[in-house]
Amino acid sequence: MSGLVTSPGGDVGFVTVRYGIDARDVGRDGFSRLEEVGNGVTAAGMSVEYGGDVPAAAAEPEAHTSELIGLGVAMVVLLFAFGSVLAMGLPLISALFGLGVTLTTLALTSAVVDLSSTAPTLATMIGLAVGIDYSLFIVTRHRAFLHQGYPVEEAAARANATAGGAVVFAGMTVIIAISGLVVVGIPAVTVMGLGAALGVAVGVMVAISLLPAMLGFVGHNIDKLKVPGVHLAHEGAAHGRQSLGARWAGMVTRNPWRWGAIGLGMMLILTVPMFSLRLGMTDAGSKPPSSTERQAYDQLTEGFGPGFNGPLTVVVDLSGAADPEAAAEAVHTALVATDGLADVDPQTSTTRRRLPSSPPSR
Repeated sequence: MSGLVTSPGGDVGFVTVRYGIDARDVGRDGFSRLEEVGNGVTAAGMSVEYGGDVPAAAAEPEAHTSELIGLGVAMVVLLFAFGSVLAMGLPLISALFGLGVTLTTLALTSAVVDLSSTAPTLATMIGLAVGIDYSLFIVTRHRAFLHQGYPVEEAAARANATAGGAVVFAGMTVIIAISGLVVVGIPAVTVMGLGAALGVAVGVMVAISLLPAMLGFVGHNIDKLKVPGVHLAHEGAAHGRQSLGARWAGMVTRNPWRWGAIGLGMMLILTVPMFSLRLGMTDAGSKPPSSTERQAYDQLTEGFGPGFNGPLTVVVDLSGAADPEAAAEAVHTALVATDGLADVDPQTSTTRRRLPSSPPSR
């Protein structure tokens, strides 16, 4: 533990606590003992916040609220698209099964390979999306063949031979594209890409194997449990009525140049913000304002100035220098003379870089 370092104004100070183990191994119990020490300072009238990796590693896992909201929206959309509860449930069941296989595989892989916390999140997002999407193609084609009078087995086989082939091709394209992140050469990004590719691969396999089995199990009951007020596609066709999608497609194809120009114009308008896009790495400044990491980040910025939370560590190998002390002093002098750097620590060769007045958006 280092000594207390106070800001020029004297109203903000910090102490660096170093553990001999990984932050994840400190755990909640270790962080609780650190908080007990801070509570004694708080009782003296001072506020104490905690930054670094230990509080983040000890935090409770975040609830998967976004995934639940996404599933809810998907249920509503599929209900109106299919008009049947059973037909709606098949893509969701296959997507959730594929997601379970993907996350289980990643959990087993984490025993031998270091995985970033974002890898399962990205795999969940993409796995759910493609799992529902690919299953949707096959279920739609299967129902169309059933309504044409084919037996259940023949309808499922034809759906797998047509829509299933498109699913395999689309899935392989996505897998190849996402696996291209390996070329970046950043291990964390590589693992994220491969985890997402695994989710897509599992989604494809579930769509062309488990889903046809479920279609056979449901049989002709796939259109039962209808949603009131929603007409099935084959019912409209039987009465000579076209669906909204068919009417829209007919209108667009009758005027391809006009609608092509409209679509291209909309895409160009949506790309305008890209020209002012500023990227930056996430840090504690991206945390919720109520979190202790964010409050510690803001207090250090207020007390020591912008850039203090973004140190740049310069590592110099002095083993081959004739005079290591003179070489270290030369490095220190060069850093001090560098424009944009301030607060150079000659002992650790750590510098604090001054940030622009408007930091990058996160």
